[in-house]
Amino acid sequence: MRGKSLKTVLCSGVVAAAMIACSNARAADLLVDFNDRDQSTLTQSGWNAFELTSTNAAKSMTFGAYTVTVSDTGQPVLDDRVRTGPTGGSITMSNMLRDFIFGDNNDSGQGMSVLVEGLTPNKVYTGRIWSYDDTAATVLSGLTFLADWTANGTLIADDYNSGGSVPTTDNEKSFAFSIAADVDGKILFQALRTPESDGSAGVINGLELTAIPEPTTAAITLIGGLAMLGRLTRRQS
Repeated sequence: MRGKSLKTVLCSGVVAAAMIACSNARAADLLVDFNDRDQSTLTQSGWNAFELTSTNAAKSMTFGAYTVTVSDTGQPVLDDRVRTGPTGGSITMSNMLRDFIFGDNNDSGQGMSVLVEGLTPNKVYTGRIWSYDDTAATVLSGLTFLADWTANGTLIADDYNSGGSVPTTDNEKSFAFSIAADVDGKILFQALRTPESDGSAGVINGLELTAIPEPTTAAITLIGGLAMLGRLTRRQS
């Protein structure tokens, strides 16, 4: 009985490992570093640079098959900033984390929109948004900078705080999500200031999007073979 259980566990572990390996091997489809327009040299290596042309003016930029548009939501002032940025710890993406675009507003329900076009219609994408303001994390550390983030109308981050303590790891001031593109191949992200926020909280440093791949023939064959092996093992036992 112990041998049978061990074989089952081993087979299950191999299947899980194979699925994780396939997932980890998938490169991001889109990486965007949102910059201060006077600090383009701070673009994270390997990322696409997005910069506003002027304050309070929506901007669209195209990266291969994808178009990204940043605009205000409500009546804020769309703007950008560059800060000192985090260093030390295991930070490797300080260039991405030190500058950002944001909606500068005083009222709740207002902020910033980031529209991504050119995606595969109805396809599910996983991703991550980095939202961190060094000043909100240090000089104004006693205040809260809270925003509700949505993607195509679905809440993906509730009362997200772009301030707080200075991060010591790359993903500490970020959140992950999974969302399907709409029938037109679009995902609309919105960051809206909450009533409890002490300051402008719609801040974006970076965006990563990765399409969830369909199971490959090799992966299906591998999993099917392991399932057959499991059945043979049970018969022998």
